Amino acid sequence: MSRLLNSFWLVLFFCNASIFGQNQVPEVGKAFDDTEVPRVDIFLSPTDLNTILNGDLGSNVEFPARFIYTTSYSNDTIDNVGFRLRGNTSRLAAKKSFKVSFNSFERGRKWEGLEKLNLNGEHNDPTIMRSKLAWDMYRDMGIPAARCNHVALYINDEYRGLYANVEHIDETFINKRFSNYKGNLYKCLWPADMRYKGEDPALYKEVLFDRRTYDLKTNKSQDNYEDLAHLIDVLNNFSGLDQLCELEKIMDMDVLIRCMAMDVLIGNWDGAFVNKNNFYLYTDPVTGLITFIPFDLDNTFGIDWFDVDWHETPLFNWSDLSGEQRPLYETVMSIPEYRERYENYLIYASEHIFHPSIVSDYLRVKKDLLYPFRSEDFYAEQDYGYNFQDWETSITGSVGGHAKFGLQEYVQRRYNFVVNQSLDADALPSVKQLSYKKKSDSIVFYIEIEDTPNFNTLSMIVTFDSGNPISYEVLLDNAQALLTIPIQNQAEKLYYYVTMNYGVGIDRHFPFCRDGEIFLTAPQEYDLVINEFVASNENGEMDQAGENDDWLELYNAGGQRLDLSDFYLTDDSQCPDKWRLPHKFLHPAEYYTVWIDNDEEQGENHANFKLSKDGEFLGLYSGPRFGYFPVDTFTFGPQITDQSSARLPNGSGDFVITDLITFDSNNEAPLATIDSSLDAVEIFPNPGLDRLYMTSDVPVENVEVFSVSGKLISRDVLSREYIDISDLNSGIYNLRMQVADNIFWKTFIKL
Repeated sequence: MSRLLNSFWLVLFFCNASIFGQNQVPEVGKAFDDTEVPRVDIFLSPTDLNTILNGDLGSNVEFPARFIYTTSYSNDTIDNVGFRLRGNTSRLAAKKSFKVSFNSFERGRKWEGLEKLNLNGEHNDPTIMRSKLAWDMYRDMGIPAARCNHVALYINDEYRGLYANVEHIDETFINKRFSNYKGNLYKCLWPADMRYKGEDPALYKEVLFDRRTYDLKTNKSQDNYEDLAHLIDVLNNFSGLDQLCELEKIMDMDVLIRCMAMDVLIGNWDGAFVNKNNFYLYTDPVTGLITFIPFDLDNTFGIDWFDVDWHETPLFNWSDLSGEQRPLYETVMSIPEYRERYENYLIYASEHIFHPSIVSDYLRVKKDLLYPFRSEDFYAEQDYGYNFQDWETSITGSVGGHAKFGLQEYVQRRYNFVVNQSLDADALPSVKQLSYKKKSDSIVFYIEIEDTPNFNTLSMIVTFDSGNPISYEVLLDNAQALLTIPIQNQAEKLYYYVTMNYGVGIDRHFPFCRDGEIFLTAPQEYDLVINEFVASNENGEMDQAGENDDWLELYNAGGQRLDLSDFYLTDDSQCPDKWRLPHKFLHPAEYYTVWIDNDEEQGENHANFKLSKDGEFLGLYSGPRFGYFPVDTFTFGPQITDQSSARLPNGSGDFVITDLITFDSNNEAPLATIDSSLDAVEIFPNPGLDRLYMTSDVPVENVEVFSVSGKLISRDVLSREYIDISDLNSGIYNLRMQVADNIFWKTFIKL
């Protein structure tokens, strides 16, 4: 499969291609590497395994196990993980599905940034490829979908077969795709039809089959369903422009429409729009938007239990197949802008993602990759009798039963059906993307619309604070434009929108029915600082992999607990959201160290860039809600190997270069161990002009002078009671003095 084939989905004009700066299609990483078939070994007590396989199949009790993940380039072993069955009907299958939990017995532990893995047997699918193909297509469509690869599963050294390793949807999943992980995440299972039950949010907490239909997986102590209840109210009881405008305020409609297009193409009848089943909803507390997330994609590409030819099902009233109301689907079809966008996505996906030639190439590669692993998969033949020859056949043609069409055959038939529908997505121009970058004196907007013939101009309307609106005419070049707007003096906020005729008789603007807003001044001050860093580490602190990498230390110098995931680190002032800090609360006077080694796979405290020994920009930013405001930014000069730049006094002073590295601790800690008889080190005169004298009970030995930015100015072995400062420029300097086995720091002023 291709990955985001052109700029239709991502425009890399800015660091991230959205106003809120979060990439909803993260890299696959080692855990979901699909260039090979990793081996997963599970070792557990035979008694526990027998209980899992032959005991209460509905149980979710986890048993301790060892997890080993082997690739051609790595071998990871983790003890004391949780292991259990997962799924619904698959629990009764011969080829069962399993869940691995890394944090069940060791709280907070992750592997490759993950808390859990889903190992799915795919017993319904003779190809064992349908869900993997579906997940890849959804990701190519820019949808926040799970990552997936194939793995060879062994339990106690017995080969259990070829499995789909599917990313678990939880807070960790949310963290990788959204601007904040603290919102409500609902798992929606049958009969989650999104129909109105009443205004009381408690009505949507109904329990069926020992679980809630809309099961809140986060924020359970609050148990607040107001966001879900309001969305369902809008879908069912609003209409016309009121409905469109309210939906734009509360839901990411673009993601929903993309999911609809993909569901209809791949025939995902077991999802939200036909079977009222298998989807998640997440409310991002920063944006206020609810995002639709697909789930469980095995009953796709022609898998059929109802004698329906899914490749010939209608495109614009697909939910009618249910015989019931489906407000999510029907609302999109009732609003001209949304229906047109849906049609556009059908066309795009058919030509660039779902096209038979693209799928054929994909399946050929997968068949070669999976061949040796499926050939030995005895368990794959136990549920429906599909043997290895059936596996080969089912990739292209029918093997009967519920898989009456081969995978390639379904795609070709569905594609033929779609292209014969005379789709036309050129009627209504619409905005695909409206992003901005904030500079010191201006805002640069990037605008991209659907490439609509004979549509070359639009208008940008901006208002500073409560002033008068200002209109800018925007000329489009290949459906794209850049617009630079100067910031008015003393302005605190900018409101903006783009307006154009949508072809429905009225002008509407984007964002729909509301103005975007940009904070021009920081709404809040933080006491989080970069307290110490090492930009050339050869013999100092080592990370958990035993590597001497660059690092920096953060310190909470204030009186409030801070959520680090609200902050970003970067070495590029033009890209403030380069690396988001992990979900961790930092209490007052606490420290947190980040390895700046461009190796995120080693853990959540490993950033995606490195520091330069020669000096560079380093920044800590808040974001993205108010536009990535600087919290602690500076440019440092050349650094000395195995010495750190540390703030003195701790948490508030200027940076000084020192070989007394205080990793993850108070920068002044060495001073606390000095004998009380040595605590009187005096320098005079201060301020001084030519000479700086030093007195102490024990002779002062090595003396170093640093600029306030941490640059070493001079180093001397003191053979007299003073140092010559006559050649220094006027300003503030830091003096580092060795007294016996202790170090003193003093600040002085050169006149």
